[in-house]
Amino acid sequence: MSCIGGNISRILATVTAQTTTMEDFSHRLQRLRKDRGMSQDHLAQASETSRNTIGKYERAEAQPSADVAVRLASILEVSVGELLGVEEPKTLDPEATARIEALTKLDPDTRKTLYQIIDTFLRDATARKAYSI
Repeated sequence: MSCIGGNISRILATVTAQTTTMEDFSHRLQRLRKDRGMSQDHLAQASETSRNTIGKYERAEAQPSADVAVRLASILEVSVGELLGVEEPKTLDPEATARIEALTKLDPDTRKTLYQIIDTFLRDATARKAYSI
Protein backbone atom coordinates (compact mmCIF):
# COMPACT_ATOMS: atom_id res chain seq x y z
CA MET A 1 0.00 0.00 0.00
CA SER A 2 2.89 2.39 0.67
CA CYS A 3 3.95 2.14 -2.98
CA ILE A 4 0.40 2.94 -4.09
CA GLY A 5 0.18 5.77 -1.57
CA GLY A 6 3.49 7.13 -2.85
CA ASN A 7 2.25 7.08 -6.44
CA ILE A 8 -0.98 8.79 -5.48
CA SER A 9 0.94 11.38 -3.48
CA ARG A 10 3.05 12.16 -6.58
CA ILE A 11 -0.10 12.49 -8.69
CA LEU A 12 -1.68 14.77 -6.07
CA ALA A 13 1.51 16.86 -5.97
CA THR A 14 1.29 17.28 -9.75
CA VAL A 15 -2.35 18.34 -9.39
CA THR A 16 -1.41 20.88 -6.71
CA ALA A 17 1.38 22.31 -8.84
CA GLN A 18 -0.94 23.00 -11.75
CA THR A 19 -3.90 25.24 -10.95
CA THR A 20 -5.64 24.40 -14.22
CA THR A 21 -5.39 20.72 -13.39
CA MET A 22 -6.97 21.41 -10.00
CA GLU A 23 -9.79 23.26 -11.71
CA ASP A 24 -10.18 20.33 -14.10
CA PHE A 25 -10.29 17.97 -11.12
CA SER A 26 -13.07 19.98 -9.50
CA HIS A 27 -15.19 19.92 -12.66
CA ARG A 28 -14.38 16.26 -13.29
CA LEU A 29 -15.42 15.27 -9.76
CA GLN A 30 -18.67 17.18 -10.08
CA ARG A 31 -19.41 15.68 -13.53
CA LEU A 32 -18.67 12.13 -12.40
CA ARG A 33 -20.83 12.57 -9.31
CA LYS A 34 -23.74 14.00 -11.28
CA ASP A 35 -23.39 11.40 -14.06
CA ARG A 36 -23.98 8.76 -11.41
CA GLY A 37 -26.98 10.59 -9.98
CA MET A 38 -25.26 11.17 -6.65
CA SER A 39 -25.76 14.13 -4.36
CA GLN A 40 -22.86 15.73 -2.53
CA ASP A 41 -24.35 14.32 0.66
CA HIS A 42 -24.37 10.78 -0.72
CA LEU A 43 -20.80 11.03 -2.04
CA ALA A 44 -19.65 12.53 1.26
CA GLN A 45 -21.24 9.77 3.30
CA ALA A 46 -19.88 7.03 1.04
CA SER A 47 -16.37 8.52 1.09
CA GLU A 48 -16.43 9.20 4.83
CA THR A 49 -16.04 12.96 4.37
CA SER A 50 -18.46 15.86 4.78
CA ARG A 51 -20.72 17.52 2.21
CA ASN A 52 -18.80 20.71 2.90
CA THR A 53 -15.54 18.98 1.96
CA ILE A 54 -17.01 17.59 -1.28
CA GLY A 55 -18.22 21.11 -2.07
CA LYS A 56 -14.71 22.47 -1.51
CA TYR A 57 -13.28 19.85 -3.87
CA GLU A 58 -15.87 20.77 -6.51
CA ARG A 59 -15.12 24.50 -6.14
CA ALA A 60 -11.35 23.86 -6.35
CA GLU A 61 -10.88 25.22 -2.82
CA ALA A 62 -9.29 22.01 -1.53
CA GLN A 63 -7.83 18.77 -2.78
CA PRO A 64 -8.38 15.28 -1.40
CA SER A 65 -5.74 13.33 0.46
CA ALA A 66 -4.45 10.20 -1.23
CA ASP A 67 -6.78 8.03 0.87
CA VAL A 68 -9.83 10.12 0.03
CA ALA A 69 -8.89 10.19 -3.68
CA VAL A 70 -8.78 6.38 -3.66
CA ARG A 71 -12.19 6.20 -1.95
CA LEU A 72 -13.74 8.74 -4.32
CA ALA A 73 -12.40 6.92 -7.38
CA SER A 74 -13.73 3.60 -6.08
CA ILE A 75 -17.17 5.04 -5.33
CA LEU A 76 -17.31 6.75 -8.74
CA GLU A 77 -16.03 3.57 -10.42
CA VAL A 78 -13.04 5.19 -12.12
CA SER A 79 -9.29 4.92 -11.62
CA VAL A 80 -7.53 7.48 -9.44
CA GLY A 81 -5.62 8.60 -12.53
CA GLU A 82 -8.86 9.21 -14.39
CA LEU A 83 -10.36 11.08 -11.43
CA LEU A 84 -7.28 13.32 -11.24
CA GLY A 85 -7.12 13.82 -15.00
CA VAL A 86 -3.76 12.17 -15.61
CA GLU A 87 -5.24 9.14 -17.34
CA GLU A 88 -7.80 8.81 -20.12
CA PRO A 89 -11.15 7.23 -19.25
CA LYS A 90 -11.45 3.61 -20.27
CA THR A 91 -14.58 3.06 -22.30
CA LEU A 92 -16.01 0.22 -24.33
CA ASP A 93 -17.95 0.79 -27.47
CA PRO A 94 -21.71 0.29 -27.01
CA GLU A 95 -21.74 -2.89 -29.12
CA ALA A 96 -19.09 -4.55 -26.91
CA THR A 97 -20.89 -3.40 -23.76
CA ALA A 98 -24.19 -4.90 -24.96
CA ARG A 99 -22.49 -8.22 -25.71
CA ILE A 100 -20.78 -8.32 -22.33
CA GLU A 101 -24.09 -7.63 -20.60
CA ALA A 102 -25.74 -10.43 -22.60
CA LEU A 103 -22.91 -12.83 -21.67
CA THR A 104 -23.42 -12.20 -17.96
CA LYS A 105 -27.03 -13.35 -18.25
CA LEU A 106 -26.14 -16.77 -19.66
CA ASP A 107 -25.83 -19.90 -17.58
CA PRO A 108 -22.33 -20.60 -16.18
CA ASP A 109 -21.52 -23.50 -18.53
CA THR A 110 -22.45 -21.55 -21.65
CA ARG A 111 -20.47 -18.54 -20.39
CA LYS A 112 -17.43 -20.72 -19.76
CA THR A 113 -17.61 -22.16 -23.28
CA LEU A 114 -17.96 -18.72 -24.85
CA TYR A 115 -15.04 -17.37 -22.79
CA GLN A 116 -12.88 -20.24 -24.05
CA ILE A 117 -13.85 -19.47 -27.65
CA ILE A 118 -13.15 -15.76 -27.16
CA ASP A 119 -9.80 -16.53 -25.52
CA THR A 120 -8.84 -18.74 -28.48
CA PHE A 121 -9.68 -16.00 -30.99
CA LEU A 122 -7.83 -13.36 -28.97
CA ARG A 123 -4.75 -15.58 -28.62
CA ASP A 124 -4.74 -16.31 -32.36
CA ALA A 125 -5.24 -12.64 -33.28
CA THR A 126 -2.39 -11.63 -30.95
CA ALA A 127 -0.09 -14.28 -32.48
CA ARG A 128 -0.96 -13.19 -36.04
CA LYS A 129 -0.24 -9.58 -35.16
CA ALA A 130 3.08 -10.48 -33.49
CA TYR A 131 4.27 -12.44 -36.53
CA SER A 132 3.11 -9.89 -39.09
CA ILE A 133 5.36 -7.12 -37.77
